[in-house]
Amino acid sequence: MTKVVYKHDYFAELYRENNGDPWRYEQRWYEQRKRDITLAVLPQPSFSTGIEIGCSNGVLSSELAKRCEYLICMDANPTAIQLANQRLTHDHVKVVQGIVPLDLPEQQFDLIVASEVLYYLEEQILQQLIYWVNTHLSPNGCIVACNEELEIANCLQALERARQYFYQHQSQTKNIDIEILVVLDSCTDRTLEIIKTYNVSMISCTYRCVGQTRDLGIRYLIEQGCDWICCTDADSRVSLDWFTSMLKHQPTHVICGVVEIAEWQHLSDATRQDYLSHYQDRTGHRHIHGANLCFRASSYLALGGFKAMPCHEDVDLVKRAEKIGLHISWSNQLRVITSSRLNSRVDEGFSRFLRVIEQENLHEYSSESALRKIV
Repeated sequence: MTKVVYKHDYFAELYRENNGDPWRYEQRWYEQRKRDITLAVLPQPSFSTGIEIGCSNGVLSSELAKRCEYLICMDANPTAIQLANQRLTHDHVKVVQGIVPLDLPEQQFDLIVASEVLYYLEEQILQQLIYWVNTHLSPNGCIVACNEELEIANCLQALERARQYFYQHQSQTKNIDIEILVVLDSCTDRTLEIIKTYNVSMISCTYRCVGQTRDLGIRYLIEQGCDWICCTDADSRVSLDWFTSMLKHQPTHVICGVVEIAEWQHLSDATRQDYLSHYQDRTGHRHIHGANLCFRASSYLALGGFKAMPCHEDVDLVKRAEKIGLHISWSNQLRVITSSRLNSRVDEGFSRFLRVIEQENLHEYSSESALRKIV
């Protein structure tokens, strides 16, 4: 699609050398499967308005057109636009040539699709696109994007730094090995390709359920002989002393750490103030985050593990630990930086918490502005 300046020559050559289908959308089974999965995960059968950013030659667009009452298909390459126009002859579909973020429309959308596009964008442009998405997605809208490939590299780099720091600074831990496991749940992007470049283990599943996915990974590690389990998320970065801080809290059954917000730029000042006034960044807090949760393997097994819940599986586990009297350390020394995105694969998670605050503040601001105009 685009970087700070769209690379016309690069993409023109791709389309020219590959007969208008650089990624072989119509030939590769992988691409067909990815389209099928994309369409299958859409949370409702139809949408009033939709936009596909980076529509290419319109192969996916033709399927999205069946699910949208009005659809905009956007790409920067003129060959892609010509091919998309030939394919998309529907009256309710508009094909637009444009560059992200300069040419993005101003209206709101119930469905925003950015498939295999985001990793072409430089950080500054990506942040502008994220801001546009956050401000142009309708309240009950849906975003379809690449899974976690934009975040997973930062996550794994942070974990590796923390692992090496632990080995270098803890002379008494000569017999402690740290194994990093990534569990891929229904990933169709380049996450697996990225993971293979790191010193980590990997297993995959198709549960589409965070509780089941976490449980699968934890039981795998326990079978490998791990006696202490640490959980984080692909869109989060652990602190350098993450592993060493866990050691300082022993003996304990469970540690609940805290999270810091990575970026505030796309959120209102009121949302930032509301969040910080609510959040207890102190020892003895009562926050529970799956992105920063650790426990003994024996305690996990005694609790019966994470339940097959699509969300709040972390809260459920800790509440059960409290109920049977396990020792829980509520620590702000165990720190993780996490994403401030307002939409994620988990409907009721941390992203939704931030989104609700932001929507309430934007509604209040709109009401106050309207009132001032009336007065």
